[in-house]
Amino acid sequence: MPIHARKNFYQGVNAHLHSYFQQEGGWESFHAAHIVHLLEAIQELLPDGYRAFAEKSLQLSFFDPDTGEIDKAHIKPDVSIWTERLSPVFAVPHGLGLSSPLEVMTLDETLVEPQYLRSVVIVHGDGFGRYKPVTRIELLAPANKPPGTHASQYRVSRAETLLSGINLVEIDYLHERRFPVERVPSYPDHALGSLPYNFLVSLGELGDRQGQVLRYGCAVYERLPAIPVPLITGTLNLGLDDVYKRTFGSNPAYGEDIVDYAEPPLGIETYSDADQARIRACMALAAQQSSV
Repeated sequence: MPIHARKNFYQGVNAHLHSYFQQEGGWESFHAAHIVHLLEAIQELLPDGYRAFAEKSLQLSFFDPDTGEIDKAHIKPDVSIWTERLSPVFAVPHGLGLSSPLEVMTLDETLVEPQYLRSVVIVHGDGFGRYKPVTRIELLAPANKPPGTHASQYRVSRAETLLSGINLVEIDYLHERRFPVERVPSYPDHALGSLPYNFLVSLGELGDRQGQVLRYGCAVYERLPAIPVPLITGTLNLGLDDVYKRTFGSNPAYGEDIVDYAEPPLGIETYSDADQARIRACMALAAQQSSV
């Protein structure tokens, strides 16, 4: 019998839900909601002179929620190759008592723009539109983690960001692919000291490769860490656990439709033995509490 619950029975990341995202798709919806909640949490902490905005991610291209991949080819279709073929079929109507159109547009101009991954950017300025970017917060997507199709592109973008003097915070809830930074022990390869969920805080130094990089992480069924978000001077204390709880609880579909604690998560074999034991303990807890 299925066991569904609005409550997240896991401490920290819900392994059932995130396994579903990686095996079946649907990550983009969670990504969009979590970025909004991260933005709101950060805005509450910012001192005077700072602002935070959601903008296009370093992971810039079109995201396919069905495959978890990114495909630039879908961003702007080349409709010019169809113009000659289509124009004789449908000419602009005139006469017969019809009014003249105010404007003639191509179909491409009226289609909804593709959805982009978003990130949070903290800026500092004088309040008159003159802002300098200080820190980016990126929530990693499947295609930007090796061996994803745009992992190399993401590495280049992150390097350019850091070497331009902008700090970078990277949040990774996706255990099935390696973190883009090779120094982070690879969980899929069972590397010593590896963890399924990783968080990097990199301090950008203009033209200087000696800026510090702080690594945080947690296992399955562990609370998410509180991490520092660097500003020009000082840091913010961002409690990821509270933000994650808000995102999970914001969508009833996560707990009531997708997650079934009566069955192991899809791809349970991709977890370490220790994390598989934690998953089964969580399933047992859910079964016990649901029977009360």
